[in-house]
Amino acid sequence: MLQALRSALQLPVRVIGAVSSRIPPQTRTSLEQASSTVLNTTLQELNSDLRADSTVMSAPSNRKDMERRLEDLQAEEQRIIRQLAVVPRARALQGTTRGEQTTEPDAMTRHLTKWWLVPSSPHLPYRILADFELYPQWMPWCTQSKILDRDPESQATHAVEVTVGIHAGLFGSVGDSVSYSIDTLPPDLGPPPYRTEAKVVATNQGCTYASYLQYHWSLTPVDSSGKQTKVTLQLKFKARHSWYLVMWNAIRHHVVDGIEAAFETRLSQVQVAAERAQHQYTEEMHGPRVLEVLAGPFRSNLPVLITESDGTTVRYANSAFEKLTGYTHEEVEGVPIKQLLHGPDTSTAVTEALAAAVRRSLAASARLVNYQKGGSPFLNLIRFEPVYDDDRGTGMVFWVVLQDVGHNSLEVVQGPQGQRLLPSTPQHGLDDAWGT
Repeated sequence: MLQALRSALQLPVRVIGAVSSRIPPQTRTSLEQASSTVLNTTLQELNSDLRADSTVMSAPSNRKDMERRLEDLQAEEQRIIRQLAVVPRARALQGTTRGEQTTEPDAMTRHLTKWWLVPSSPHLPYRILADFELYPQWMPWCTQSKILDRDPESQATHAVEVTVGIHAGLFGSVGDSVSYSIDTLPPDLGPPPYRTEAKVVATNQGCTYASYLQYHWSLTPVDSSGKQTKVTLQLKFKARHSWYLVMWNAIRHHVVDGIEAAFETRLSQVQVAAERAQHQYTEEMHGPRVLEVLAGPFRSNLPVLITESDGTTVRYANSAFEKLTGYTHEEVEGVPIKQLLHGPDTSTAVTEALAAAVRRSLAASARLVNYQKGGSPFLNLIRFEPVYDDDRGTGMVFWVVLQDVGHNSLEVVQGPQGQRLLPSTPQHGLDDAWGT
């Protein structure tokens, strides 16, 4: 009986603990201390009653008293829970796998720390963050990313311009291009154990809305085997004027709130791509294959190319490609796409982003100004996906679909339908031939 009473009386403590984990630390501590005091006192009283009356287990009247006391305790438990429910919640670090915290050092400054765990060594999360050209594929509200300064030998990025479009309340939809200086620290090279924290830090010393804006990413190995990494984002924002604090709210809710889910989705894509790129083609492998493309989409009215593993040298071109561009398949096979389709108004930032996707064996799509054989420009919706080369057994190659979405007019290039890398979407595969 006593053990059953103890278990029942511990229930409020467990419930209060679960609920109070979501409230400010000082308030949580006070409530936990107060509730523990009340419950411990009650336990002591019950123990005293039990010691004073050895017949409590068999006395019906005493059992009824105990049951009534338990009912009173349960009612008190519900009252405490109702009170806890109306306590204002703070954005405190919670749980064991994810959390966040916000602070306001002064009237114009806001800091946010957001963290979560991912099932990976630090290398793939670092790759996601260091591939700035590919931000438009996954970063919420990012429309373009342009490399401003890169080391020609190490290929490390030192400066980048990121364009973001955000719905900012009274300011409407705000699009702004922000330049960042970049500081990176790659993760440990070689096999496990991993011990070093990697980082990617993007700092802006002044833009339209903020006198200081910094995204500080750190990637910390949780275990030396490389099976789990803690991803931490520290965001610092100092508004130029008080009315620009609305931009903090826009960044906070429209950008950062979506980063965690977007990052985890992106990690899954990068993991699959990395695994596929490491293996030569075998009959047991699953996924799209060159011969399937040749037997299906290649024979459709879609302009289709098959490239080599570099993603640019043409292996095959279909008749629809010839109709769109004016080039025969004899003229294009073995020739780089750049030599065939690029011209003076082709965006270098977009072509560099597509090249980065090729290096990572990732699917990608973009709107890009290309040129026909006779020199006429058109806005091309280009989409490509890595496929297993069961044609020649070279590993991973690419199949490419083109679509004219702005022929003989460059006016749309300046608007929202202009040149840009497009957000990544689930791969459609061969069933619908990418759709149109």
